This record gives sequence, C-alpha cells and structure tokens, in this order.
Amino acid sequence: MNRLKNLAVTLIGFSFVAMGIFLLFNAETEDDLLMAAMCTLFFAAVGLIGLLELLPASLPRKQADGRIIVAPSRFRAGIFAFGGLAFLVMGIVMPLRMSETGFSIKLLLGALAAPFGLVVLVFAARQMFEGGPMYILDETGIESRSGIKWRLDWTDIDQISLGRAGISAWLMFETKPHVPDPPSRAARLNRRFNMPPYAIAPGTSGVNFDALADAVVTLWEAHRDPAVGA
Repeated sequence: MNRLKNLAVTLIGFSFVAMGIFLLFNAETEDDLLMAAMCTLFFAAVGLIGLLELLPASLPRKQADGRIIVAPSRFRAGIFAFGGLAFLVMGIVMPLRMSETGFSIKLLLGALAAPFGLVVLVFAARQMFEGGPMYILDETGIESRSGIKWRLDWTDIDQISLGRAGISAWLMFETKPHVPDPPSRAARLNRRFNMPPYAIAPGTSGVNFDALADAVVTLWEAHRDPAVGA
C-alpha cells in the first residue's frame, strides 16, 4: 500500500512539474510567473521525495571489525535539502506577495512553511556535506552521532519500543533508572511529550528500517545481560 502511495505521489508531483514548466513559458503577468515558478519548485521536491521512497532500501552492513555503521546517503540528503529549500522559498515569497492584500489565514499558513523548510534544509544539508556515521552498533552498545548525540551500553537499555507516524518509523530506547538523559534541550523536550530521548531512525541513510531494527534487537538481547556468555 505504501508503495502505491509513493508511486502516486511521484506521478502527481512530476505531473504538476510539467504543468508548472508549461505555465512558466506561457505566463502573461508577474503573478502568473511567480505561481508557475512556485508550483514547479514545490512539486519537483514532492516528486523527488516520492521517488526516493520507491528506491530499494539497503541492508545494514557489518564492517571488518564487526561494527554496524549507519551513514547518510549524500544523494538522499541532497533531495531532502532541496525539499527543505522549496518550502523555505515558498514560506518567504508567497506570504510577501499575499501581504499586499492584508493579513489572512492563508498568509499565516504560508509563512509556517519557512521555519519547517529551514529545519529540513539545515538538517539534510549537514548530513550531505559532513557525512560520517549517524549510528554505530557494536558488541557493547549503540552510539548516535546525529541530532542528539549519545551512547548507550546494551546493559543500559531496559526496553525497546517502536514509534510510527505515517510512513516514518523509529526505535525508542527506554533506559534503566540509573542512566541519565543526554544533556540536551531536545532531550528535555522529548521527555515533556513522554518520549525517550534515546531513539534512532534510518533518516537519509536509505537503510531498511526492519533490518536495522532486527540488528539492534538481536544485539541487545545477546548482550543486555552481563551474565550471558560468562
């Protein structure tokens, strides 16, 4: 079902891109030209993100030393950065045009696209240019080097649960009482919404979520009890 949705998003996105390009070459007024440009930019981002979801996900790969390293895909990160840029531009340009007719709900909703686009742009651009691991799994624990930075030993984790929102999914780690939260504002915000600050998601890596979750759970179950293997 998700594949059909992603296919529909891709086709609709690129269809509107074609329409936007047609309007660009046939615009008669400045407003028509602006709307055509915004349509082309926005739906190009929509179509590309839909296309990304159709690409086959990769499997977590073990390194020679036994570690599993999840790293961002520069190509995927670049597409998400383009999507963030599209929202940012729309969130600035469209409200400026609409402000000429006075305040409205449409103006407010249009302006909200700017901060959302900026967050996505900054996050994705950092992963595109910096590279490096997002998460590292080994025999002793798991480390996050993206977003909220932290490391947990498998023995620190009391429970692993699954979170979902639409097509997005992530693993959440509830730690034992003696383990402090990471010293981060984002971690405190997570706790306010009853969410563990320790969580991972494939993000822009293109790694298959189910395979990653299986690898995490397998390592945790094998090493969460110090007596195992003794």
